[in-house]
Amino acid sequence: MILNNIKVKNFRCLNNVNLDFNENLNIIVGNNGQGKTSLLESIYLLAFTKSHKTNFEREVIMTGCDFTTVNARISFLDKINDFGFVLTKKSKKAKINDIEQKKLSEYIGKINVVMFSPEDLKIIKGDPATKRKFVNLELGQTSPMYIYNLLLYKKILKQRNELLKKIQKKEINDFILLDVITEQLCDYASKIMVERETFIDKLNSIINGIHQKLTNNQEVIKIKYRKSYKDDMFQELKQKYKYDVIVGSTSLGPHRDDFIIFLNDEDISIYGSQGQQRTAILSIKLSLIEFIKTQTGEFPILLLDDVFSELDNFRLNSLVEYINRDIQTFVTTTDVSFINDELKERATLFQAEKGIIR
Repeated sequence: MILNNIKVKNFRCLNNVNLDFNENLNIIVGNNGQGKTSLLESIYLLAFTKSHKTNFEREVIMTGCDFTTVNARISFLDKINDFGFVLTKKSKKAKINDIEQKKLSEYIGKINVVMFSPEDLKIIKGDPATKRKFVNLELGQTSPMYIYNLLLYKKILKQRNELLKKIQKKEINDFILLDVITEQLCDYASKIMVERETFIDKLNSIINGIHQKLTNNQEVIKIKYRKSYKDDMFQELKQKYKYDVIVGSTSLGPHRDDFIIFLNDEDISIYGSQGQQRTAILSIKLSLIEFIKTQTGEFPILLLDDVFSELDNFRLNSLVEYINRDIQTFVTTTDVSFINDELKERATLFQAEKGIIR
């Protein structure tokens, strides 16, 4: 997958950007606050319809403006498509070849992106909701059916919680209806679980080889998915009807699950150093590149936000090995001295200053 051109308007400090890109390596250089990260964020937003930096997308709209737009020309499997995304303070719309996409859930996954940024430590140290969001976004890139099942699950979960609150307030006493909704919820939960566990299994089959290269065979890494229930979700929820009515919410299910990353059989969030945690994140991201390649037939676009200053030379060299493959990569940095001459020779360098990138 190759991002050939991008046009960005009213995005944070980027007023009007129009750039053509190198199909291999693009390096965006500049001091902090000049628009480097905003450019990568705009690519991420175009792919996911969400920002990686904020849960409130309207924050990316330039101060004093009512909207932001991101338009791009992208090559994938020898086809070229034009993508467009418009975000206002009240709505967001996506287009492919000037055709508006009726559902954003069906649009996500058309552009495959893997991003490495300082915020990624939340994948290890964050709460379960943050980790589930990571799984949902990354798995959703390659499985429209997963997004479909997840949306229906959330819809039924909302209905179940509303019913529980009504029973709690004695507005209704319909446990037969609760049975029906619970069964529907469990049906979609099982579909979600199958995809999540398959996804984690596939990452585990890739990640350890990558991580051992990054750590000179010193560390073994494994991701373990942690379900909120044991075996039969329906029966376990039935046993917790009384508790769920008291709290007014559903206590078990994929919306309560978690995953833990183990390094040499120990929880890395507790026992891992910051350097080990960053390396684990890098291993996960590189594994995602391989996973997406196996699922779609092409490598995703790789976004590296201020990564070079955070890795030691050994890890940098290992990362460079991946960049040297057929992966279009975007790198932001304040100092090009971190980047070796071989990479610079085949890269296109962009300068970011006061929201202007040239």
